[in-house]
Amino acid sequence: MFALVFGLSALVSWLLPPLAILFGIIALILGIAGVSKADGYRVTGKGVAASGLVLGLLGALLGLAIIAGLANFLTNEQNLQMIENEIQDLRGEVELPSP
Repeated sequence: MFALVFGLSALVSWLLPPLAILFGIIALILGIAGVSKADGYRVTGKGVAASGLVLGLLGALLGLAIIAGLANFLTNEQNLQMIENEIQDLRGEVELPSP
């Protein structure tokens, strides 16, 4: 059950990639433990554990993909120059009060 909760949390927290990766890893661990425990006699919940495992894996991969994409975007010199130009334009448009 907890694997499913952490797996869903990993998918929902994609805006915070480190948190998504953390929740995904926890879901993977709990999912593996749940699937192995559910192989016993009269034990249910194997499907829930497997779902948590899959969602945790997807959440962790999504978090890693977002971090890799941001790293790729921010290491490109043209993108950094574009961001700096936008910041300068915004500073020109907004007058900050003097302290």
